[in-house]
Amino acid sequence: MTSLDEFLEKIILTIYKNWFAPGLAAERSRFDAARAGLAQQLAALKPDNRAAADLLITAFLQDLALLPTIGQLADADLTAALSLRGGRSARLTDVSAERLTALQALLAAENPPLFVLSRLRYRDRTPQQLFGEPAAPPENELIGTLANVLEALRAGGDALPETSRQQVAKLMQQFSSAVQTAVDGVSVVAKERVVELLDALAALPTMLPLVYAALLAGKTDDDRQSRGGLTTRGGQIDNRLAVSTRLEGLLSGQTEATSATTDSGTIDFLVKVTFPAKPAIDSRIH
Repeated sequence: MTSLDEFLEKIILTIYKNWFAPGLAAERSRFDAARAGLAQQLAALKPDNRAAADLLITAFLQDLALLPTIGQLADADLTAALSLRGGRSARLTDVSAERLTALQALLAAENPPLFVLSRLRYRDRTPQQLFGEPAAPPENELIGTLANVLEALRAGGDALPETSRQQVAKLMQQFSSAVQTAVDGVSVVAKERVVELLDALAALPTMLPLVYAALLAGKTDDDRQSRGGLTTRGGQIDNRLAVSTRLEGLLSGQTEATSATTDSGTIDFLVKVTFPAKPAIDSRIH
């Protein structure tokens, strides 16, 4: 059973998660005005005034239902929420001071996509490597998210302004300097460096429309995930993640998808990364 305030939160988050959906741009100004108005109304509302809160939220949702793209994105939840009027089976709207403050923050988000991303955490599990599988470590979820983001940037990079290309190049150079070689010869990078790069790319206004879907797919609201880590042959567990073959190819520019130049001769925004030289096997045997 879902209350009206829970439907409101779910609908707003659905819109925020689809912020760059086709058709939504034409409705954003009206949506932004409506959510700002509701935030102000809830701020002026006395806690526990459930009747007034229900009227304000219902009127807001009725306005949203008139917007074609938003109505389509949140159709089921809008229909269910608006059907609660006069019903007796719904949970009562939470109009405590704490809940009203949380709803105000949700409605008044200055940058909806970044607001959503800030509420989630990156997936960072590493699949277990079974006995007999190839020597290359399985791709960690966080490493996979970075690879997906770089692929998205490459696919839409032609539209990026030169200043954005330079910013990305600088970020990639900083990231490459953090790549190391583990005792077993695997290229690794600290988990924190991956998160910093992803967050930095998301913070660039011209980048976010290109990478938002990939970032969302790589995040979760589940706090029960275990930390990602690399177990070396010596049995040591640390916070470094193995750089997958896919990511290594994207970073180094050795794959077709990330070649240094496009067919048109335009210089690609990704820079060539030189990975640490891996020691020969016999040099590690004493």
